[in-house]
Amino acid sequence: MINLRGYQNECIDGIRTSISRGFNTMACILPTGSGKTTIFGSIVSRYLDRNAGKRAVVCSHLGLLTSQTADRFRQEWGVESGILQGPVLPKTSDRCIITTMQSFRDAAKRDAMAMGDGFWGQPAGEVGLLIIDETHLSGCGSYQDIIAAYPNAIIIGFTATPFRQNKLMTNLFQCVAYTCSMQRLIDEGYLVEPKLHLTPFDTTDQAEMLATIIKIYKEKHNGHKAVVYLKTIEEAKLARNILVDSGISASAVTSELTGDRRDELLKDFREGRGPDILTTVDVLTAGFDSPNLRALFIPYKVGSVTTYLQRVGRGLRPDEGKKHCDIYVGSNSPGIEKGYWEKINKRMLNQGRDPSTYDNYLDVAEFAENDMSKEMYQWTMDVVSMANDVKRKGMHNLFEQIITKKLPEDMLNIMINEPVFAGHKKGSQVPATINQRNYLAANGLPHNGVTKNEASAMIMAHKRAKGWKPKEWELVPQGAGKHAGKLIAEVPNAYWNHIRYKYPKSKAYQAYLNYKQMIGR
Repeated sequence: MINLRGYQNECIDGIRTSISRGFNTMACILPTGSGKTTIFGSIVSRYLDRNAGKRAVVCSHLGLLTSQTADRFRQEWGVESGILQGPVLPKTSDRCIITTMQSFRDAAKRDAMAMGDGFWGQPAGEVGLLIIDETHLSGCGSYQDIIAAYPNAIIIGFTATPFRQNKLMTNLFQCVAYTCSMQRLIDEGYLVEPKLHLTPFDTTDQAEMLATIIKIYKEKHNGHKAVVYLKTIEEAKLARNILVDSGISASAVTSELTGDRRDELLKDFREGRGPDILTTVDVLTAGFDSPNLRALFIPYKVGSVTTYLQRVGRGLRPDEGKKHCDIYVGSNSPGIEKGYWEKINKRMLNQGRDPSTYDNYLDVAEFAENDMSKEMYQWTMDVVSMANDVKRKGMHNLFEQIITKKLPEDMLNIMINEPVFAGHKKGSQVPATINQRNYLAANGLPHNGVTKNEASAMIMAHKRAKGWKPKEWELVPQGAGKHAGKLIAEVPNAYWNHIRYKYPKSKAYQAYLNYKQMIGR
């Protein structure tokens, strides 16, 4: 057994809390280098100890992680794991299976596990826990088929980014159970700082661009491990050839390099042997970690925070004598406006940050536009705007629930279209009533620490989302002042006291008196 870091324990607590609230599919957003495999092992170990007759599956997108994960589970948690990958099959006695999406998407193999046929050789325990690594890829059809095959299992997805192309993690999972920012891990010494260098790479002149990379490397990083991210496979191969011709050992790692050849090359690189520079396109953006990596070259503009995060995250693991990782980005690339790299770097560091610390969450959401469709981006910005309005009204607990998507989407839509009522000032500090807490708990909604006003807002949104509509006598009549169309119960008492003396015969006040009579007060 090993000691977990503080945020790793917080992550496990977040998962436990989400399960207790009735969610069975959830995402955890943790940056590269946070020790996700250690968290996996802890979750699997605890689950198997408490659930006799059940099995756990850990599914990754990359085959090179399976044996590594199985070894870690055995060494750190005493969990013996079988591997399901290509022709390699787990033993009948294995209660934990490490697999890849490519193998696990085979319905025949999944059916064999469920029915106890084929390679299991005896009735198999039901898969009760499914962990998906690099879950930002889970929008693809194969992962969705896998998830759909286990409707009764607890499914936990881990990723460094909350986005998958035009999908938020909360569109793929019921909730986000935990988030932790890269900046926090840097502050606590678990990652090193990315040191940004704006560099005038001339991407319109390939020879000039590569000459600049060679000059910087030889002057500042000679003998260090580095990665160069380029646009095409052909360019990656050309860059490798030019680097080698200039006296620098280099290899191209592209989708054309597969299997044992790639695994061996990356192993040598991590252990300080082999080439000093790897040229690539997008192969080395997930599942590749090399603490001895000291420099990254990104001459072209990246399309999103997600891509930038996946690339830069490769170089931030600590190593002996390593205080930072140098990131050389193209300041001359077409379409890159002034301040672009500083902004995207800041967004990367803040993804997963505690939302209660944001002054303006709109600022953080800005770069999500490149990761989502226009429709989804607009919806996200509407949610953020509504959350900021809630925060201004003093509902800080509800604000955090909204922007961490702990509330169902249908409730968020109600809150967007019908602004949350602030209630009486006293209600912003008074705890929710027993009846309110019971209602929230019975419907799987957050209830610990919520105020009376917050509980009222959530209950009203929940009822409306389920189809409840107010009766005519519960509403301020149209044309009856500034609160026309609102629920009478949501209009501040100060307003009724005001018109009671000023306009006692007004349409609004008469409706208020009728409302009081109808509810028996």
